[in-house]
Order: sequence, then structure tokens, then C-alpha cells
Amino acid sequence: MQLIKNILPICCLCLLTACGATTTTSTNTSSASFDALSEWGDLYTQTYFTNFETQSGALSDALGSYCEASDDDSLHAVQQAWLSQHKTWQTLRIINVAPLTDDLPTYSDRIYAGNLFNSDGESAVDSLLDSALPVTSIANESVLVQGIPALEYILFKKIPEQVLTPSQCLWAINIADNLAVMATYLRAQWLENLADFKNPAQQTGGYSDRTEVLAAVLNGLNEYIEIIARYKINRPMGIENSVPDTASVEGRFSGESLAVLMDNISGIKRLLVGGEHNVVTLLQDVGETQHVESLQNIMTRLDAQLQIITSAGVDVLAIDISSQNAPRTAYLTLHDQLTALSALLFDHVIDAVGGTALFNSVDGD
Repeated sequence: MQLIKNILPICCLCLLTACGATTTTSTNTSSASFDALSEWGDLYTQTYFTNFETQSGALSDALGSYCEASDDDSLHAVQQAWLSQHKTWQTLRIINVAPLTDDLPTYSDRIYAGNLFNSDGESAVDSLLDSALPVTSIANESVLVQGIPALEYILFKKIPEQVLTPSQCLWAINIADNLAVMATYLRAQWLENLADFKNPAQQTGGYSDRTEVLAAVLNGLNEYIEIIARYKINRPMGIENSVPDTASVEGRFSGESLAVLMDNISGIKRLLVGGEHNVVTLLQDVGETQHVESLQNIMTRLDAQLQIITSAGVDVLAIDISSQNAPRTAYLTLHDQLTALSALLFDHVIDAVGGTALFNSVDGD
């Protein structure tokens, strides 16, 4: 989740305006937009970021306990701590923006190292674990050794194959400690900029009005939906290129690739149709009921496909792509519905609430 200066930097908005794109004005804002942004801001503040910070600290503590005991119970405990943190991250990363504040570092790439933790990532972590003591800060090292995927590799593949040596444990704890620090800073950044997110009319130097914030949220959401469709379903299943790319599957060491999809879609669903105020209520407020129906239909179909896949108990790594079968068809339909959702946001929804739909880097436009 690129929180600061990622999806919609001000310079991009200026370039689009210069090219003739429709600009947003304060007349597009409404009490409905205020309610939605306020609810989303509080949700992330009180639940997602708070839980992620707490779970990151708990993961670091659990890894320290494992390194003292190195038994099955302590390994199970630290794996469960990782799973809890990972679930929260996959849900909260759906919002890709926050108020644009200069000179603040970003932590998203370092926390998750993108979604291509392949053999390069494994080699980078192995090299770090085998580094000589004393342990030094890894804050300026490769993102491949800093975040959640690095710990997944250590906890679910490295340790089960061979118990870590004492020095390797110190480096592993260093990764977890660094991740906990980033989680704390990430929440602090959100809190620092929360007023600008919820009600930018009262904040100088950030967003100009609530319409601009809504456009930022929805454009970021649209980009992440395309990331899910392309990198978590299309490429792993070989839909587009005919050759499955299993090295890019998130959660493959822990067996969590299906959970990744479910948690991502849960985060999407929360913003679009969940809670008291959401994108549906925004559309209803401006009289765009036809888009409400389309949005709700897509979300219903997404739920139906996830139910089929969950009932079959088959994640994307285990899917039989050589024949027609119910789980494979469900994954393909899930991909198509996510693509349809992205198109609905881009072609209709963002404009309906007064924003400007931006091309993104995922589809190459």
C-alpha cells in the first residue's frame, strides 16, 4: 500500500489537467462524501493500522521466543503471529493513498517487497542470514530482506528445512524488529495526515477538497484491483501467457495464496458496499442507481466464485489448469469479474462521484 506520494501525486493531477482532463471542484463534494471519508479514515485508524502495528510487535516477540526454544510449539506460535499480521496487511493495503505530505519516507515496498518475491528474494534472505555478526541495521538494505515475504520464507520454508543457527536467528529477529518499527511509523503517518484525508477543506498543503480525496481513493483502488487480477490470478494461472508463473504467487511458502485473494477482496468489499457509508451510498447520493446495481452484481458474483474455490479447498498453486474443472472455472470467472469491476470504476464510478479516472501503470496505458 503506497501510502504517501504513490498513486496520485499532485504532479500527475496537474499533467492531466493540462491535457484537458476534467478537474474536480468543491461543488462535487457532499455530506455523503464527508461521511464516507470520515468512516474510512476511522476504520483504518482504529482497526487496520492499529492491528497491524500490534501484530507486528507480537510477531517480533514470538520470533524471539522461538529463537530461545527452537521447538515445534514456538515455531507454530510465530507462524500464527505471521499469519495474523499478514491477513491484516492484505486487507488494509487496499487504500493506496493518504494526504500528500512532503519529505516523509514510504514503507509499503519495504513492508511487502512487491509481489515478486522469487528466487532473487530467497537468495537475498539467505545471504543476509549468513552475514557475519554483529547485526547491523537493515533499513537501507534491499527491500527483499526487509518485509513480510522475507519472514514468510524464513518461517515456512527455511526453518522447517533446517533450524536456524544462533547468528541466523539474530538476523531474522532484526528483520522482524525492523518491520515492527515500520508498522509504527506507518500508523503515525496516517494519524498525522488523517485530518486532510477526512476533511481537506480544513487542512492546507494537502488535498484541495473531498472530491479529490475520493478520486485518489478510487483510482488507487482501481489500480490495486488490476494488480490482483493480473499478478495474483492471471500470471500464476498462465491465462494470458499460457505458462504459469508460480514464482510470483503471494503466500506460496505459507499456503496462503487463496487467503491473500480473499483478504484483498474483503478489503475491496468493505470500501465498496460495507459499513454504513461506502461507494454505493456515494453513488446513491448523486442519483447513479444504475451503477449501484452493476457494482452490487459484481460483488455478488465475486462472493460466489470465492465460495466455490473455498469449498474445493484449492489455491492457485494447486489448480489443475490442464482441464476444465469447477475451481479453475471459478478462478477464471473471478479474474473476469475483477476486470469488470476495474472497468466499472474507471468508466463510470469515479466520474459519477466527481473525480477524474486516471490511467495506471498496471495495464501499460
